[in-house]
Amino acid sequence: MTNLFALVQRENLELLRIPLNAQVQGEVTGMFVEQAANFIGEKEQIDYNGDYKTDPEEIFRVQDFPIPQCITEGVQNPMALEILDINDYNGKIVALVGSSTDDNNPFIGFQYFDTRKLLNKNYSLWFTNEMYSKIEDKGLTISNKLDLLITGTTLFFSSFSIANRVLDLSNYMQVATDEDIDTFVANDLFEFEDTVGFRDDLTVTMKKKLRIIVQSGIIDEIGVNAIHQKAQELEIPIDLNEGNDKLSIPRDRARAKDLIRLLNEDYFISILRGTKYLTNSKRAT
Repeated sequence: MTNLFALVQRENLELLRIPLNAQVQGEVTGMFVEQAANFIGEKEQIDYNGDYKTDPEEIFRVQDFPIPQCITEGVQNPMALEILDINDYNGKIVALVGSSTDDNNPFIGFQYFDTRKLLNKNYSLWFTNEMYSKIEDKGLTISNKLDLLITGTTLFFSSFSIANRVLDLSNYMQVATDEDIDTFVANDLFEFEDTVGFRDDLTVTMKKKLRIIVQSGIIDEIGVNAIHQKAQELEIPIDLNEGNDKLSIPRDRARAKDLIRLLNEDYFISILRGTKYLTNSKRAT
């Protein structure tokens, strides 16, 4: 059997239980068992060495990974956990978690979760009996693949940037190279007041996050307006240039740090309280 959970980022990382009826329980178990088998499959297992993407036939592994206590204790005693009430919860769901209770095939599988996987966020329709009806209740979408897998004490993943959004992998981050920094400052998204000063202001932590941003390709997937809109939503002081076609980055270490945190998705808004949190520090801002 596979138990289903939500990994929720609040002030601390917490595991919440998702109870299932008997039919869904069987279907979810089959899905996660198959996904866990396919996730590794015949892929070549490579000890993680600081790269951020694998080839399709490869998979990264981190042996002796320190699994967060909330996860190990939660999967061992699920009935003691708080139930996820999708209509009334605080924090941010970072992953759906499936934990196998089969002693012959134990695993913990993670599916990265974002708001696109929330049903009835706006106005959703359900098609049945040749008729569309409104979905009255909120729900969750379960993906058809895993993003991380733990077997024993070994963590497997294909994309570091995604894995790091679910579990804290900061101890395994590599600092940005000169080439990474060149790529970042030369991007058409930004207009720097002082590129040399920006480089000088980068701390080791900022360089680690900057490498993730560059290697993940996120700055090539999103646009100026999307970043600026998110910055406004989070009340982060990042402005547009005079032409309104680039992000204006002044010579200010605090502003540079805010930009890197934003692009690395370190911020989230508490659903109920509207509090802004930094996910890496687990503290309110």
